[in-house]
Amino acid sequence: MSVLNRSRVACQRLCGIVLLLSMTITSQAEDYPNIIIIYADDLGFGDLSCYNDKAPYKTPRLDQMAAEGIRFTDAHSPSTICSPSRYGLFSGQQIYRSTGRGGGAFEGPSGPSYLKPGTLTIAQMLKNQGYRTGVFGKWHVGLSWFDKDGKRLDGGFKNSLLIDYEKSTPLIDGPNARGFDESFVTPNCPNTDPLYVYL
Repeated sequence: MSVLNRSRVACQRLCGIVLLLSMTITSQAEDYPNIIIIYADDLGFGDLSCYNDKAPYKTPRLDQMAAEGIRFTDAHSPSTICSPSRYGLFSGQQIYRSTGRGGGAFEGPSGPSYLKPGTLTIAQMLKNQGYRTGVFGKWHVGLSWFDKDGKRLDGGFKNSLLIDYEKSTPLIDGPNARGFDESFVTPNCPNTDPLYVYL
């Protein structure tokens, strides 16, 4: 099994978002490194054995990735909660300064996305350089869902039952509209918020 395949298996076990920005499709494929960003909820600096030999968990696949790649030892999240921190990763901007919507986490299937149309994302920047891009895991920056009358729905369990999937697809503000070639995501927190589906 290749290092990349072993990495994918390890990444699927993390609760959070995994961005896989893989090999370019241009003729310069060998010149571009693979880029994998693992963005996990509630993971502390000392939780991985590549950063802490006394970590309560052994993470051999992630340790191998760290040994063969670049480790960042002074990186900071733009927020303490999911949606704003993901927005910062995707856009490189502070959510408080650029969206005008505050910085709360989305609940249920609400939207529209924090990523406004025209926002340049990390995926689009890499795609412009010839990379194929993908996102796998929790999206949680908001998606627009519509009911049978075409009305945009807010969050909450009740509204998740009112989604008209035909009127809501293709997603106008999902990953594929934000520079990702491939995506397999949950719209929100799959263990606490309604809309328990992968898209």
